[in-house]
Amino acid sequence: MEENKQDLLLLQAQQAVDERAWSQALALYEELYQLEQNLAVNQQLVNLAVRLEQFQLAQQYLLDYVEKYLSTSDDVDNVILIFTKNQNYIICHEVINEITGPTLYQHAQQELALKEDEARLILQATFKARIREFKYLGIHDFAAQYHSYQTGLQLPLREHIAIAKTLLLDEDVSDLVRITILASFMALKIKEDVSFLWLDNEIYTRKFSDLVPPLATETAFIIQDTLYDELGDTDPVTLAGLEQNIILRIKAAFPFVEQVITDPVTWTKYQIARFRGEELPDLNENDIRWLLKFDALFAKIGN
Repeated sequence: MEENKQDLLLLQAQQAVDERAWSQALALYEELYQLEQNLAVNQQLVNLAVRLEQFQLAQQYLLDYVEKYLSTSDDVDNVILIFTKNQNYIICHEVINEITGPTLYQHAQQELALKEDEARLILQATFKARIREFKYLGIHDFAAQYHSYQTGLQLPLREHIAIAKTLLLDEDVSDLVRITILASFMALKIKEDVSFLWLDNEIYTRKFSDLVPPLATETAFIIQDTLYDELGDTDPVTLAGLEQNIILRIKAAFPFVEQVITDPVTWTKYQIARFRGEELPDLNENDIRWLLKFDALFAKIGN
């Protein structure tokens, strides 16, 4: 019965496209997508949303399969159009950095640079206001700082990077915001040296394009293996409850994952025992200290 409904919806949606009834076609494909998500329907939704100039909706659907839109110049141009219409320039840079083909990557970089240059001419006043909000985010509390950081993502790359670098050295900027900027610099593959104040109140300098992503470190692989060895077949509920929290902690420890988690096997077992309310295994002082540090940091998100 469900399959018959899907077939009928698909037929009606295709007919609406043939009749150039774009809004009707979009509604039908959305109903079909709710029944079964797949790339073919997703592509129709993205294209129809763009045709109807519903770029926020187009981006929403695009992000479900974004890696599938990075292999041809037409698809990449569409990705850039959608993100820049929504003025999400930094997220667009992060997305196109995932393109593997050098020729297509160069094309994407040039196309996005042109879109940013056009926007600088058209949105001068808007960018000026965003620059001011982003630059002075340190004077606010965490919630307002994070909002201002999101505003900063709607600046072109050059302006965003210039301000973000200063924020990484600003003691008034929340640790969580600086952690978020560090993660973004990793995704943006910033090639020049960047100095930053880290969680131990020390200043470091790194070239982010040379760093290993946190989830690709040996420590992260050991944690993942241990987590699945301990829980994979026996306690999927605990696994589901812990996995995202552990991923968040690994990402937050970037670029010093190995220094924060020096004993990944015991650290993982410690996290499992904490989650279950069981007796805690012996864990070294360094790893406990950082674990409690991140507990305090993440508690701020809920406050």
